[in-house]
Parts: sequence; C-alpha cells; structure tokens
Amino acid sequence: MVAEFTSDPIEHRLWLDEQRPGGSSTPGNGRGSRQLGRRAIVIGAGMGGLAAAGALAKYFERVEILERDRLAATAGSRSGTPQDRHPHGLLAGGLRALDRIFSGFKHDLAAAGAVPVTFARDVQFERPDVGVLPKRDFGISVLCAKRPLIELVLRRRAEAVANITLRSASRVIGIVPAAGGAGVRGVQFVNGSGRFETLDADLVVDASGRGAPTLSLLDALCWDRPQMTEIGVDITYATAVVEIPPHATSE
Repeated sequence: MVAEFTSDPIEHRLWLDEQRPGGSSTPGNGRGSRQLGRRAIVIGAGMGGLAAAGALAKYFERVEILERDRLAATAGSRSGTPQDRHPHGLLAGGLRALDRIFSGFKHDLAAAGAVPVTFARDVQFERPDVGVLPKRDFGISVLCAKRPLIELVLRRRAEAVANITLRSASRVIGIVPAAGGAGVRGVQFVNGSGRFETLDADLVVDASGRGAPTLSLLDALCWDRPQMTEIGVDITYATAVVEIPPHATSE
C-alpha cells in the first residue's frame, strides 16, 4: 500500500502545472524538472520505496528514505521482506519502468548476476489437473535473481543519486500532521542510535508495505479510513533448491 499526502501549496502547484502545458508554475531545480518542494520523505527502502525516491529526485531538493531494517552492503535477506528467499523474476514492464528511472539499471542487474529467462519457453509449467503444459515462445524475457540482489542493485543506484539519502535502521513512529489537519508536516522516527528525530517534509510517501503509518495518520486527523476489500487467493507456494545432475538435458 502506497499513499501520498501533500500540503495544499504543492497540490495547487501540481494542478497549475497540469493546466498549463508547456508552462511551469514552479521554479527549476537545475535538473531540467519543475521544483515542487525542498524535501520529500519515503518510508521504506523496498522496491517501491527505492523506485519512488528515484522518481521524486528530479522534483525535490532532497529525498530522504527511512528504512527500519539495518541494511548490509551485500545481498542478504532481511526481516522486512521474509519472502525474499524465494526466487524472483522482475517482469518486463517493471524492468522497463526501473530502467527509465535509473538509466542503465537493466545492464547493472544483468552484470550483477541476474539470469535472462524467456517465460513459457525456459520455464516448465505443470498443473495437477492437466499435467505438463507445452512450452511456447511469447517473446517475453525477464531477469531472474534473488530478491536481495535485485534490491541491492536498485539501492546502489538510488544512493548514487546526489540528492537521495538512505537512512537504514530508522524506524518510523508516525507521520506528523500539519497544523489544522490540512495535510502532513513531516515524519517522526527512531534513528540507528535509538534517538527520536523529526524531519519536516513537503511530501511523504508511505512505501512501508502495509501502510500502518498512513492509517495512523488518518486516525490522528479524524479522517475515515479507506474501505478495505479482501480477495481470497487461496494459494500457497514453497521453494526447494535441487542439484541438477551434470549430464542432464536442457529439458
């Protein structure tokens, strides 16, 4: 769940920009984009948070990412993404989007060890009610890697952007409402040393996963929570690592 809350002036400037194609109601930031504010804060350094920070970097003087896990310099599992031990594939649309935000990301991911896989041709699908499904070449290729490796490459690209700062071991306590309940003023969090800090922000993006900071903010503002719709998937999955015999065929 990703939620964005802006103060009224930013919402107004965004609306003006949409109404003036070819024009700009906000000053430039030296990076060829409109300046929307001084600081944006992103809660969470997962795939969504890192991508959001990269997209916002052109529009704010500073972008701060607050991540509760203590991040390592190498690819390793972390408590915030317990599912990262399963194999992951970065779908073609997501790969294109990330490559637009961080030019050259696809090349960096492949260089880090991601394996190109053509789905329905290189992956064998089986169903208990049908059996082995025939292989097809739909021309759709994805890059497969462990989730920690994909995140590590994306994190390195985000940290390489001059105006993006990533603070690990920073647990967000809550989003601070603006005076009068018009929006948000910033974020309060506990830093890696155990001290409480408050950062002011013009924009806060909640990419924490389950959206707990956003829901707490709605309660603090006495705003109604969005209606929740639950869709039962009733699917579970497991992963096993097996050794391929040295003389096994490609099939």
